[in-house]
Amino acid sequence: RAAEGGMRDALSLLDQAISFSEESVTMEDALTVTGSVSQNLLNRLATAILNKDVASALETVGELLSHGKDPVRFIEDFILYYRDMLLYKAAPNLEETFERVMLDAEFQELAEKITSSQIYQLIDILNKTQQEMRWTNHPRIFLEVAIVKLTQTEAKEESGSTSAEVGQLIAKVNQLEKELKFLKENGSVIQQESVQAAQPKTQQRSNRKGFQAPVGRINEILKHATKPDLQQIKGQWGQLIAKLVQNQMRSQAALLNDAEPVAASQESVIIKFKYEIHCQMAMENSRFVEAISHTLYELTNNTMSIVGVPEDQWLSIRESFIHDQQSDPDQTNEQQEEEPFIAEAKKLFGSELVEIKD
Repeated sequence: RAAEGGMRDALSLLDQAISFSEESVTMEDALTVTGSVSQNLLNRLATAILNKDVASALETVGELLSHGKDPVRFIEDFILYYRDMLLYKAAPNLEETFERVMLDAEFQELAEKITSSQIYQLIDILNKTQQEMRWTNHPRIFLEVAIVKLTQTEAKEESGSTSAEVGQLIAKVNQLEKELKFLKENGSVIQQESVQAAQPKTQQRSNRKGFQAPVGRINEILKHATKPDLQQIKGQWGQLIAKLVQNQMRSQAALLNDAEPVAASQESVIIKFKYEIHCQMAMENSRFVEAISHTLYELTNNTMSIVGVPEDQWLSIRESFIHDQQSDPDQTNEQQEEEPFIAEAKKLFGSELVEIKD
């Protein structure tokens, strides 16, 4: 197990054990070479945990660490120890499947005293500690905290809890039977009352408003928007997101993953968000708006205001703006430049079939 299945590594460990020992290789020699913990110490620690003896448990751990044992390796050995104990309680005859222990009298006595539910709790605590220890420079602290937690676990009475759960289920079934019988007898009346009660709730829900884009401000920006300004923003959109991430604003940058600039002037930019909730989160966060404005200034040397709009609202706002501008004789230079193409398209396909998009 220490060689993880590699024959060459196993032979190397054996050679180290031979060099470490004097006349014959003992179990303690092998454990020392591989950095594992002897079963006697594991039994002693498990006994202290079962007896809720915090002082004895910490003393045993301190003895292990003073001998140069690796806390991470010790946690792994202790998990395997309880794993073997759980298997022993479930199938005592499958000794060949044990990973860590030998069936000595002390181990068997401990297995008889501890319940399976307790073992599950202990393994869960040890497993979480093992994961936490991978990302710390002070594994000993996590190990000692875990030992204290192990001594404070409360045993669950399996038979009592099971009978209590069965009793609760029976009570719930009886209650459901009564409710079903009542519904059969009074179903039509209840259904009518439920519909009447649901109507004001539905009306109330429909009256709730989500994020509403500032239509007037968007229309003013569109009047002065130009394609070169928009192309400039689009060309530097990736750099903007990268700068936000670089400035430790990952959550703000994440809101822009499904967003894009759709119109821009020298002073303003309209950002379309795919989801309304993302648009609301962005526009109601003053730090987010300031960060985008500041980053755009660094990229374009222009101080620009930011306006957000959800995708579904943007389509209707833009369509309404185009319709109003087409009916208005005072058109901007940009619209006059685009008009010949639009006019030609309407001649070919008819105005009712032409839809103008970016």
